[in-house]
Amino acid sequence: MNEYFISTVFLADCVLRMNRIRGSTWLMLLFKDGGTVSASSVLLDNISDNTGINTSGIGIGHDITAVLDEDNSNIMALNDYFQSDMNSYTSGKIVFPLTGLSEGEHVLKVKVWDVFNNSSEKKIRFVVKDDFWIETVSNYPNPMQGETQFVFTHNQPDETFNVELEVFQSTGSRIDLVKDKIGSQGIESLPLEWIPAERQVKMNPRVYIYRISATTKCKKVVVLADWCSCTDKNVVF
Repeated sequence: MNEYFISTVFLADCVLRMNRIRGSTWLMLLFKDGGTVSASSVLLDNISDNTGINTSGIGIGHDITAVLDEDNSNIMALNDYFQSDMNSYTSGKIVFPLTGLSEGEHVLKVKVWDVFNNSSEKKIRFVVKDDFWIETVSNYPNPMQGETQFVFTHNQPDETFNVELEVFQSTGSRIDLVKDKIGSQGIESLPLEWIPAERQVKMNPRVYIYRISATTKCKKVVVLADWCSCTDKNVVF
């Protein structure tokens, strides 16, 4: 086993995969030892060994494991969350969701074995602060022609929200209110589609203001976020 068997251990507040017409991108917000994360977080563990990594759990007690706060009665097996690097059996990463974390300070210990029954372990200390916030809000396409989709990013990975979308004229008059339950992929909400014609909303080519409200459990965030515009002069809604 080499000296750097577990090379890095991070706790990520979120893992976001954005799949849009504009392209695909991975975004990871990483926190090293002592960082602050939300109650729904992700363990990212980069591991390598020149003899190979034991991912099958062969041998008693030789699973890839994680233990939170020295609670050995609740050992988490991570074998199924190991992803080997391309064309490699000696390196890879563990991406493991940690949800329902209580507020306060915690210690997470990760232990990994190589194929010759040698082990290595590392600890990471972190603080959970269970605030809920929205990072970004956007709609696409913008300008819209007939329909558009609203998406927001947040710090509650894979959470489901009760969402309200309000659309206003520039004068402040509200023209529509949409209520829906929206899931997430990582920290990006699934799209909320808005088709004014189906909702009997009359629009003209101009700029409109929208507001997104998202509620999870007993926490609510309201963002007067941005503007969208309608440019299709040939369509009357």
